[in-house]
Amino acid sequence: MDICQVIRSVRESKNLSAEQLALALGVETSTLTRAERGERRLSTTLLEQIADYLGLGVTDLYAVVERRVVDQNGREQVASEKFDETMLKLRAILKDCDSSQLDLVLAVVEVIAKSPQ
Repeated sequence: MDICQVIRSVRESKNLSAEQLALALGVETSTLTRAERGERRLSTTLLEQIADYLGLGVTDLYAVVERRVVDQNGREQVASEKFDETMLKLRAILKDCDSSQLDLVLAVVEVIAKSPQ
């Protein structure tokens, strides 16, 4: 998966059309769709704007491309594609949460992770 495929995947998971995203960013729809198909390179500025609009950082997008994930001990591991998609969705959802909401989400996740499979 390359960076443009990741962008498209995240955009589609948010039910955004290419036209809606392009309009929000002030670029032509063809610029975005050609980039998503790998026919055009994205400028660093546009990549940052896209990531920001999608509620992610550029490093988050590249972590999916490189399938990197850091475990609790700080060791880097290769993630599954399903894990990548889930983490991107979670990051986008959690970015608007306040600290008490984040604490609650973390507590729930810890309980789920400790429960028997």
